[in-house]
Amino acid sequence: MLPKNHNINLVNLRFPSWPGLPEGCESTDQLTSMDMFYPFLRATQELCAHFEKALTEILAINPPMALISDAFLYWTLPIATKLGIPRISFMGVDACSTWLFRVIAARGAPLPQGPEILSLPSMPRGKTIKYADVPDGFRGQDPEDPDCVFILEVGTATPHSFGEIVNSFDELEPEFISVLDAGRPRSWCLGPMFLWNDPPPGEV
Repeated sequence: MLPKNHNINLVNLRFPSWPGLPEGCESTDQLTSMDMFYPFLRATQELCAHFEKALTEILAINPPMALISDAFLYWTLPIATKLGIPRISFMGVDACSTWLFRVIAARGAPLPQGPEILSLPSMPRGKTIKYADVPDGFRGQDPEDPDCVFILEVGTATPHSFGEIVNSFDELEPEFISVLDAGRPRSWCLGPMFLWNDPPPGEV
């Protein structure tokens, strides 16, 4: 976010090569398998030094009001804090998933195998979540698993951010949005946002 009177500048950071990722892959919609998802996220960490250098240069020319970065780019938080820029986390998922993410992060470990219907802290009244519906990265993993560690690092950084943008709107998920508003960080709804990709022939 830049001040009202600003010039918009685009800064290109070369995405690093990473084992297991296709050459030239720079966004998740270019992944040919979800098995590449966490390697892709870990690859973004290689941008850390280049990002700090670019942000420092922008700061000297036209100080930004805030930094909005994807929740998975948690490593942008210490950089923004160091430079005195409020960091706002962007969650590309809905309010329910954002709430579940916070619950897992607060536990400091994935959910162990348990009852089919989960009972979780701050669960909105009348809402239920099945264990089978919890994403793989949030359940049944070894806490030392690299993917699990990454998720917990993301979850640890988010509460220390200035705020969080959630991909939803009040009328869609009022109960979960109320729960998010009662916690940290402050949440704003901005959505729904969804980049539509045409499905392969024969798929809906």
